[in-house]
Amino acid sequence: MVSKELRSAQEAFQANEQELRRARDEFENKLTKRTAELRRSEKERRDLLDSIPAIEWSKEEKRNSAMSGAAGGLLKYYQREAA
Repeated sequence: MVSKELRSAQEAFQANEQELRRARDEFENKLTKRTAELRRSEKERRDLLDSIPAIEWSKEEKRNSAMSGAAGGLLKYYQREAA
């Protein structure tokens, strides 16, 4: 009787363990896919901004600012010329 109960508990534990593994694998796949989408989106945004000759923006509430690569290159050029 005890042996039967132990076997039943072990089978239930193994079934739960398999379900957790499946859920973890599904989560990891979704996370990998979403991370790739975010990286692709960020690259597209950065490429677009870098294609604009000069742009600067800031978010005062967070004190963030950024400059496109093209604008940064122009700024460095003008700084060298002024020196």
